Amino acid sequence: MSILRHQNPIATHRLRAGDGFVVPVSVREIVNPAGATATELSVELADLPVPDRRYRADVAMVLPIDGTLMVAFAQRRIGTAGYRSMVVLHLSREAASRFAVSCLGFVATSLAELRRQQSALVDLLENIVEPEQTVAMDVNLIAAAHTGLEACLDFYMISPWATLAMRGKKNGEIGVDPVLRVTLSLGLLLTVIKETASLVAVQLPFEAENA
Repeated sequence: MSILRHQNPIATHRLRAGDGFVVPVSVREIVNPAGATATELSVELADLPVPDRRYRADVAMVLPIDGTLMVAFAQRRIGTAGYRSMVVLHLSREAASRFAVSCLGFVATSLAELRRQQSALVDLLENIVEPEQTVAMDVNLIAAAHTGLEACLDFYMISPWATLAMRGKKNGEIGVDPVLRVTLSLGLLLTVIKETASLVAVQLPFEAENA
């Protein structure tokens, strides 16, 4: 008879085949005033592949749920009320906080582009009633870009197993899963960023707790 023994995953885990697209990563251990240690991973977005799955968003909804953030994108029906489909992306409060902080400079240049194009920042956040065609995904790494009034968000996921494999290392390689590319208007992108930053500051105060 064999016995399955529990082992410490931090000590034994190694990056495995299928654990994502392998890219270089640098690691930094951060200790907050309370004495807790966190692992900060840095990857170059240019090293990441573009996600194969694509979704064109007309409207969005951002909601805090049980200490996490849910960002939903939907397509409106043509000629009738309601929504054709929706994709729901779940972010941990750490991931939502990182995204909001990293977008500070991006928002300033994007708002300048809106003014140059003589376009207004239109609020396209809606209370979306979930349509039959809905899919949910977990993400924790987001890249944003725009040209003119066209924008896109690339969503990725670094699994806990891939993160654990980097414990105690200064650099190496990590697996990153390309999840989804969402194309949207620049106005909608900026509205999502603004709402995410607001919710992170008020309802998901991870940065405040770990400052």
